[in-house]
Amino acid sequence: TTILPKFINKYHGKVRDSYICEDFVVLITTDRQSAFDRQISSIPYKGQVLNLTSSWWFNQTEDIVPNHIISVPHPNVTIGKKCTVFPVEFVMRGYITGSTSTSIWTNYSKGIRNYCGH
Repeated sequence: TTILPKFINKYHGKVRDSYICEDFVVLITTDRQSAFDRQISSIPYKGQVLNLTSSWWFNQTEDIVPNHIISVPHPNVTIGKKCTVFPVEFVMRGYITGSTSTSIWTNYSKGIRNYCGH
């Protein structure tokens, strides 16, 4: 039995469920598998793997940049600080691939070397 403190709001995402409490956030990483904005299946232990991998990386980098982690009391659960969102997204890959008109490979194969302003 899990006792969850009184929460202000709950968000049900594609992979995580978030419980917003007064002083912190409870993030529950589920086994849900989604594609095209639909839940298509459940993969056993997926939530644990995602949550513990994230936890490991946050621990490895906490001396470089502060993060939101307060604790990881269960393999699927992270307790985090309430933070203000800084809306920046990065996609980092060690390869060039793709077939759409927006992919790096399609543009590179056409001789384009200035991609997305860089």
